[in-house]
Parts: sequence; structure tokens; C-alpha cells
Amino acid sequence: PEKLVEMLKLIDEGVISGKMAKDVFEKMFKTGRDASQIVKKSGITQITDENELFEVIDNVIKENPKSIDDFNQGKEKALNFLVGQVMRYTKGRAKPDFVFEAIKQRVKK
Repeated sequence: PEKLVEMLKLIDEGVISGKMAKDVFEKMFKTGRDASQIVKKSGITQITDENELFEVIDNVIKENPKSIDDFNQGKEKALNFLVGQVMRYTKGRAKPDFVFEAIKQRVKK
């Protein structure tokens, strides 16, 4: 139970996402190690550096002008596509909520 609480704290602190926690939990079960050891050893963490995320977001925006046009014409699914591209580029390590809002702000400029 203590190891599970530690993993939940990592989620709460934004170190790992819920999706990442599934992988961490599986490794905890198989190895008996605690969550922080697994996270450190495997490098499973969310990207918290906003500048790094903005760089990825800006690249995705530049590479997908059609999606920007679609979004500006009211097609909300285009924004989800762009978020998905950022998540793919970061291998799921970006915070989706942050990415969603950041793209909306960047596109409105």
C-alpha cells in the first residue's frame, strides 16, 4: 500500500501521468521496486519544461497549416489532431491539458 501511495503522489505532483502510472504499476508488481526507483531508472516522466513544450507545439503548428485553417473555421477536431501530434512527438510525455490550451493560445495569435 505504501508503494501505491508513492505512485499516486507522483501522479499528483505531475511527475507522471495516469497513463504512465499504468506502466510504472506493472513494473512495480513485476520487480517489487518502488515507483520513484522505476521512474528514475526508466526515465518515465512528463515534460515539465514549458519552453521545450512550446518548441514542439510551434513545430507541430508549422507542419500542419491545414489543421490550423480547419480549427479557425470552427472544426474543433483539428485541435485534437494537433494535440495528438504533440503527444506523438513527445512519446506521450507532454501534459495533454497544457498542450491543448497552449495550442489554442498560439493559434489565436
